[in-house]
Amino acid sequence: MNESLEHDIDPRFAQEGTNMPIRGAAVRQLELSFVPPPVQGGKSKFEVKFISVDEAKPFVSRWHYTNKIGAGAKIFIGGYVDGELYAVACYSHSNGDFGGSGARLLARITGLPVTEDNILYLQRLCRTGDKNEKGQIPLTQFLSKCHRLLRKDQGIRFIASFSDPMYNAFKSSAGTRASERGETTEYTSGGIYKAANFQYLGKTSAVYHCINSIGEIVHRRVAYKLKERRNAKTYGPKELLPGKKWPEGAMTIAEARKELGLKTIRTEPKDRWFLDLNPGRRPKEN
Repeated sequence: MNESLEHDIDPRFAQEGTNMPIRGAAVRQLELSFVPPPVQGGKSKFEVKFISVDEAKPFVSRWHYTNKIGAGAKIFIGGYVDGELYAVACYSHSNGDFGGSGARLLARITGLPVTEDNILYLQRLCRTGDKNEKGQIPLTQFLSKCHRLLRKDQGIRFIASFSDPMYNAFKSSAGTRASERGETTEYTSGGIYKAANFQYLGKTSAVYHCINSIGEIVHRRVAYKLKERRNAKTYGPKELLPGKKWPEGAMTIAEARKELGLKTIRTEPKDRWFLDLNPGRRPKEN
């Protein structure tokens, strides 16, 4: 992922003079919301609508385990209970866990007409409160309303995401209950996606990241960027060898990690998930 991407609204989805996404030639500001019947004995109202990055960022920083909205996130949707922000979903147009061209890969795997223009990647999903406690509104209900917005007003048909067993491994979730029933599950995380009718598409490859002296995970590119900056300053682009390799004596990635006080670790493969928002509207085969 490109960690230097600015977190602004994608111009394809922005109305001039606003921070709200729109589609096509629509000229009205999108203030669409979905208000289901009152919950909890008629005491609460649940509203779902597009929000700005400035609204999403502090919420995700507080309630998501990564404390970040995700590199490349451009579209943000918030769920409000009685006017208070309760849940946030962040979407992007690409995701490194699906490879360089996620749309082509997913089209090949699923046999569906997935393109770069009709798919979004769910980067972050979080709500207030302890994740192990029952929330005011199920996240599956929130996701359903998010995807209704995206399908109706953005022309989005497909959603893809991944779950990380390092942070969301099964405890008393669907996977454990299935095991207790004698059933087997290939996925080891992502019960929320299974409950929201996502299709499981297998695991990513394991990757290597780094940890610092206090055990925090640091992306492997941090050391790589230090190496490239140091060598560019020392040698300059004219001294690059064929294959864009630095000459002998240049800083190595191992030396960069040592200078930063980082050690490498192998992360567990992540679980991939995919959702077709129009499963009943697939074109008929000839």
